[in-house]
Amino acid sequence: MIRSSRLAAILTLAFSFVSGVLVSGAANADVIYQNNTTYTLDGTSDVYIGDYGLTGPSATYVIDASATFNLSATFDVMLFNTNGAPNGPDLFYVNGICNSTPTFYWNNYNSCGSPFSDAAPAATNDGNLHQYVVVLNSVADTSELYFDGVSVGTAAYYAPADNLTLGGDSTGFDWTGTISGVTIYDTALTADQVGALPLPGGQQSVPEPFSLGLFGAGLFGIRLVRRRKG
Repeated sequence: MIRSSRLAAILTLAFSFVSGVLVSGAANADVIYQNNTTYTLDGTSDVYIGDYGLTGPSATYVIDASATFNLSATFDVMLFNTNGAPNGPDLFYVNGICNSTPTFYWNNYNSCGSPFSDAAPAATNDGNLHQYVVVLNSVADTSELYFDGVSVGTAAYYAPADNLTLGGDSTGFDWTGTISGVTIYDTALTADQVGALPLPGGQQSVPEPFSLGLFGAGLFGIRLVRRRKG
């Protein structure tokens, strides 16, 4: 018979480990920039952050943003630009010029090059806060966009520069809406690490299978003890 105190200790350890995976899935990657400020942009300005100290060719950008797009007109905006000047690369939302369907691009000022997918997720335009994660992986030679923890697709790889502008660049393409919770890691996060990042509101995007397994094992242990006690 497993004593309840011993089971409690095991479950506590398992829960602590699960919590660590869910909350600290990217703990082995260094955060080189974090900004919890909320910016409300009216489409006429941007926010120059400046040098954030990126030294390597790979990085992950985690940005929470909300905006309502004018889908009936040609409307091009930047969520962020990694050079602060018209060189890019940037997360660029394009509607009307390159594709009749609104689409996100990892754009190096190459017009309609480097789309992440054929269409942006429909929820992009609902006006709520959503998480955008751009993973730049110099080894895989890819740039990948995640929307609320789910991969949207990959685009051409462009190495980031050493500074950051939120909501546009020095020549315009300004964002209308809210941008909040910017974090930059110094390396490319894995899909599991992206899935472990909390979404706006504190929810986790996609539970890791191993974490779910531990949780299930804990529930099984509780049922086993109850049966033996009965």
